[in-house]
Amino acid sequence: MARKKGQTYSAEQKAKIVLELLKEEQTIGQLATKYKVTAKSIINWKKQFLENASKAFEDSASAKEQQKELEKLRQENDELAKTLGRTTVERDWAVGKLKSLDLSNKKSLVNSKLTLPKTRRCQLLGLSRASFYYKPRPTTFHNKKILDAIDAIYTKSKNMVIA
Repeated sequence: MARKKGQTYSAEQKAKIVLELLKEEQTIGQLATKYKVTAKSIINWKKQFLENASKAFEDSASAKEQQKELEKLRQENDELAKTLGRTTVERDWAVGKLKSLDLSNKKSLVNSKLTLPKTRRCQLLGLSRASFYYKPRPTTFHNKKILDAIDAIYTKSKNMVIA
């Protein structure tokens, strides 16, 4: 009873198999072998067939109404997909432009009163949260003296190499 992996059956094929089963001329096992499908699949198809049998006797007006509703939902889904695609392209463009801003402008945008969380705003701007929250401390007088001495030594050694 080996069958091809991923093989699918159309609704007509499934209905044909289930109708043969309902005739009771062959067992489920025989049908499964004949059509190269598992017995469990045939049982599931039979159950589905019997559950939906009443729909065959519904009046055509309700069927047409369901079709119209289905078509309306498909159109609405298509419109939403188009809107989502357009919005995604616009968002990607805006994010690219925002990432080219300097640090102070990015920080001011993160501080704005948007409904997005600050973490998400930082992500969109390509700004690490550490750099957003970083507050530089002023240099102490002692450190300033050391930096000036290092600068003087560097400048002196640079002038000696050039000369």
